[in-house]
Amino acid sequence: DALPISELALLYQTRLEDLASAAPERAQALLPDLERFHRDAARRWRDRPVEPGLPQAYMTLALSLYGDGEADKALTLAESSVAIEPTPSALDLIGTISHKRGKLDVAASAFDRIFELGFDNAGERLHWEIAAHLELAAIETAKKDAVAGRRHLKAALRHLNGVLQYPQLDAGQRGRRHERGQVYFASAMWTKP
Repeated sequence: DALPISELALLYQTRLEDLASAAPERAQALLPDLERFHRDAARRWRDRPVEPGLPQAYMTLALSLYGDGEADKALTLAESSVAIEPTPSALDLIGTISHKRGKLDVAASAFDRIFELGFDNAGERLHWEIAAHLELAAIETAKKDAVAGRRHLKAALRHLNGVLQYPQLDAGQRGRRHERGQVYFASAMWTKP
């Protein structure tokens, strides 16, 4: 039955998260066992995906390593995650690392892929699309293409304004007004002659 396997996967993921925050080197040591577990589960239950999956495990460790300054290892894990299942967090990390390294085309490609993903809800989609447009605006500006940079800033602002029009916003969502101010500020800074 897949339920006990999913429970075991959750235990592995919880252990990985605990180790990733406290002892990333021990979390890395757990990764081969976790990969073997997922390979075996996929072979035994082909019609039932085990959740949380291997992409989530890769990203847990990738984000921890990136936070510890291990960008090369983080990038490799994020790319492994995307190879199995592209997620916005993995693409964002690939784009961020590539942008910081001056690989602007690779970064832009990663952020562009976020627009192709399916999302469970509109709020999540808008959050990631706003973030991707802001990153793409910075990349285009670094490439000296102010017109493309402004286009992405306008798209981010349009999405953000759409989110803020909903009267049912909770306190966390209302905090996005601060994000709107940041977009305006960025727009003013990046579009100066």
